[in-house]
Amino acid sequence: MMLQIEKWLREVIGTAWHSSLGTARMAPRETNTVFVDKDLNVYGVSGLKVADLSIVPANVCANTCNTAMLIGEKAAGIILEELGLKDDVRS
Repeated sequence: MMLQIEKWLREVIGTAWHSSLGTARMAPRETNTVFVDKDLNVYGVSGLKVADLSIVPANVCANTCNTAMLIGEKAAGIILEELGLKDDVRS
């Protein structure tokens, strides 16, 4: 009986939440999990940035496409600045 209930639940129940949000969220390093800093660098890993919805600390109450594009645009600006190319890009 329990297997039938579990099967039904898996087929019928969904979520309105975006389950990938917050898996590498922006937060202080002291929290001791996978986090990124304000420049999208992963704590403890050299040369790795994260620029996707996993850095968002909580569920987005809007279209996540817009949030993802904003993160990508901000990441591009950070990377250009770090490479010394920011002055070459027109606003």
